[in-house]
Amino acid sequence: GIHIYGQSIPEGGSQMLAESLARYVEARGGKVLTDAPVQKFLVDKGEAKGIKLAGGDEILAAKAVVTSLDPKLSFLQLVDDGVLDSGFLSLIKNFSFGNIGCFRVHYALNDAPQFHNGAEMNKTSFQRISLSMPETQDQYADIALGLPPGNPFIWVACWTLLDPSRAPDGKHTLILDTFVPNKLSGGKRWDDIKEGYADVLLAKVREYTTNMDDSNLLGRYIDTPDTIEVANPCLVGGTTNGGERTLAQTGYFRPVPGYSEYRSPINKLY
Repeated sequence: GIHIYGQSIPEGGSQMLAESLARYVEARGGKVLTDAPVQKFLVDKGEAKGIKLAGGDEILAAKAVVTSLDPKLSFLQLVDDGVLDSGFLSLIKNFSFGNIGCFRVHYALNDAPQFHNGAEMNKTSFQRISLSMPETQDQYADIALGLPPGNPFIWVACWTLLDPSRAPDGKHTLILDTFVPNKLSGGKRWDDIKEGYADVLLAKVREYTTNMDDSNLLGRYIDTPDTIEVANPCLVGGTTNGGERTLAQTGYFRPVPGYSEYRSPINKLY
């Protein structure tokens, strides 16, 4: 796909994708509610009848209820006790999100990064600064030990090269990503070390660029595994893959054995 059609991003920022989907629903007679958290699914005689919002309002379903929340939120917090059998609940409780989270640094820049590779590289909107196999193994070994990787790979994206509307005229944005442990060893907290670790990523990018000195940096915001989960509770521990990609949670077994094709033990709840 990306090699045939190129990189596609929502004009104006990622929020525009959500807003476009909402307009699509509304154009076909649907209604989209925001600031309306769900308190529980309404279930009667094993069948989903609708939802109850935290504010007390109930919305009944004409055909079915569909949840895109993670399995633990959906079945452990939004379903009343006694509705689901203990075997299924045990499977859900054992569902793993994994110990690998995302660490992301957002920059506001005067100018887009200029890479040592030259003009052709500078035209591209995203790059991956990859490692050798032994260095990659070292990064994941650090993650397994609960340590911030000392030599991380970095995913780099300057989306304003594709979509200038994401920044003021003539300015740019930049994102730096890598994988880290979502829980640090030794009682450390990401909030305490995030500034220093963001500097580690910046130092590596500077090895590959000519203009990423302080004079080009207008500001930065740091996302850690903790802040990513706060922003979206389904991204548990800053994981962005919907659950750990193990053999026990892949294909027919995803999210749990017997329920891989969007079904759930509750009739009309998908």
